[in-house]
Amino acid sequence: MELRELMEVLRHLARYPNVNRMALAEIRINEYLRSQPPQQTALERLRDAIRVEPKERALQSEFWRLVEEYISTL
Repeated sequence: MELRELMEVLRHLARYPNVNRMALAEIRINEYLRSQPPQQTALERLRDAIRVEPKERALQSEFWRLVEEYISTL
């Protein structure tokens, strides 16, 4: 999976909240990281991409904050 594809999925989850969105985000993030050697570089690229996402709406902002928290545990 490419970073571009992952970000498209995460943007969709941010815009259309549902009960399972964090679980789905975690699954997709883990898939991305497994497919990208070395993992640390992929993690840094992902962190950078998430930081520049617009966080205009409260629900989207909350989602991106939770995604950043999850990534910080990896």
